[in-house]
Amino acid sequence: MIKLDAAQLQTVMFLQLAVGGHVLLFVVRTKRSLFEPPCPSARLFWAIVATQIAAVAICVLGVGVRAIPPSAIVAVWIYCLVWMVVLDILKLAFLRIVAARDRGMAGQRTSLSSR
Repeated sequence: MIKLDAAQLQTVMFLQLAVGGHVLLFVVRTKRSLFEPPCPSARLFWAIVATQIAAVAICVLGVGVRAIPPSAIVAVWIYCLVWMVVLDILKLAFLRIVAARDRGMAGQRTSLSSR
């Protein structure tokens, strides 16, 4: 267990919001799995990498926030990456359900219009 005071917990929340928001972009940018092509554009990828480097530096150095130990930063990253995979799986399941529903509704429309 990582011991953190209240100010450090605020820093952890800042980092989680910074990391989580960006990994969510990778999940929602396509209807396919985030591990399948097409890959994100170089501009998007490097903008996110630069932002994450800045966020980690802010948290390690304590610029405007209370500094947190590297173990807390790693824990936040692991947490966010696990949720990224979970959200991707849920997205794919949702899209399959919607596609099946749409196919079923298209079949109903065809049978009604042929009467």
